[in-house]
Amino acid sequence: MRTFAEAFEAVGATEIASALLALTKNGPIPEALLARANTLITDRRGYAYENLQALVSRSA
Repeated sequence: MRTFAEAFEAVGATEIASALLALTKNGPIPEALLARANTLITDRRGYAYENLQALVSRSA
């Protein structure tokens, strides 16, 4: 998750990076935080689920 946060930060998407980093904290993940991160990512111009899925598959 940190790698993805760093990638978003590198392209200027600091709000997404912060949300992703917050998801890495210990303890239960608040549903509102998860929903916010999802909204920030899917609303970003150029978002394509298939591209993210391919990236995650390659990094696993």
